[in-house]
Amino acid sequence: MPKILKYILSVESLKQLSLIENNVEAAKLAVMMQRVQKTYLEPLLGTILLKKLLSDIETDNVAGIYETLLNEYVIDFYVFACEHEYIVNGSSKLMNMGSATYQPQNTQQNDMERLNDQRDQLQKHIANAQNSLVGYLIDNCEDIPEYKEYTCSHENVVPNMEQATAPSFGIITRKKL
Repeated sequence: MPKILKYILSVESLKQLSLIENNVEAAKLAVMMQRVQKTYLEPLLGTILLKKLLSDIETDNVAGIYETLLNEYVIDFYVFACEHEYIVNGSSKLMNMGSATYQPQNTQQNDMERLNDQRDQLQKHIANAQNSLVGYLIDNCEDIPEYKEYTCSHENVVPNMEQATAPSFGIITRKKL
């Protein structure tokens, strides 16, 4: 039986809010979105707050400070992180022969220099959105108890409050070949 997954956004909403084209396969995006929630978002929010937001979204019961948190901070961060993840893995397919890149007719994939520029630019957006998100959580931690409370369990991810903000983004120099 397949695992039932919950998402911060629907695939359609992600496409509307991001630079990801409408022709991208929904199933591929869904896998990527789940990975972004687990890898990028859960360490910032913690398991308990993420589960609360997902539950509220599912029951259409997002209100008050949680609505502000979601609409003004979480979604921005999530969209940038999804775009970044898609640049890294979007054109690759895992097949019997290994990993391959799909190239439809009349398109040309970006070269490594252009891909690096895109990733660097998105990393700036991610760092900015992460700083805003974590700053909001810290400033409002008394009103968002799930951010401070966690079950003592190896299963739950505790928000990393000490180093949760992204480092300032500096210029990355890449070796030109």
